[in-house]
Amino acid sequence: MEKGSKPSEDKGAVIDLIKEALGYEQGLWRTLVDLRSKPKDVLDGYLAADRKYVSPFKLLTTSLSLWLLINGFFVDWYAIWSQLFTSTVELETSLIAWVGDFDPAKRAALDRKMLELTGPLLSMVSRIAGDLFSRWYVPFAILSVIGTSWLFTRMNPETGLSLRTVMSAFSYSVGSNIPFYLGISVCFGLHLYLGLGLLLIMSILLLTGKAGKLMYAAPGKFFEDQGKQVEKKLIRSSFIVTFILQVMVVIGYVIYFNR
Repeated sequence: MEKGSKPSEDKGAVIDLIKEALGYEQGLWRTLVDLRSKPKDVLDGYLAADRKYVSPFKLLTTSLSLWLLINGFFVDWYAIWSQLFTSTVELETSLIAWVGDFDPAKRAALDRKMLELTGPLLSMVSRIAGDLFSRWYVPFAILSVIGTSWLFTRMNPETGLSLRTVMSAFSYSVGSNIPFYLGISVCFGLHLYLGLGLLLIMSILLLTGKAGKLMYAAPGKFFEDQGKQVEKKLIRSSFIVTFILQVMVVIGYVIYFNR
């Protein structure tokens, strides 16, 4: 009976575990390189069962694990959202005081009243937003990919794209762009307005169909002839699905807090 293992064998086991977790053996790095230069070839290769590329779902879950690790230990989304909502209320108070030409005493009374009215609500909203970006981000992202792909194929049958094709392409796109979203979250951690600025730029580019200027592998690059149209419709479906999911989360938390 073996009493112990050699240090080299222990080290090899650790390396194997890391490689498996990162998808290294299945061609993670080749996939990332080709996703940037020839994403359509990666998608076609996967759909044709060419195993030199990592599965889009493997790439997605690996990237989401990275998001969970960094945001779980280095970014405090509860503090970020609390600061954002508090700053919004302070701005509203300042505008009301300015329009009403309040003196310092009236302004102080207004500040106290706004704090009493909005304090509990801000606390609940900060909790919801913080949980959504930390505890629930991974299942939320996976449900968003599934829901977006399903909604796109139902709303746009004229494209002739199957659910499997759309879901694979969208998973590749989201998975390869998680590091970009991580950069935004880190910017939020550094300074609230730095993160808001980058988020605003990203939203404008997404809505105008120019995601390729930001994204590592934009959805449209997986489809040659109808890439731009597919991308716009896919992003539109994504906004609808994420909005519905967010509403469901908010309703669930409101019921929980008021039971």
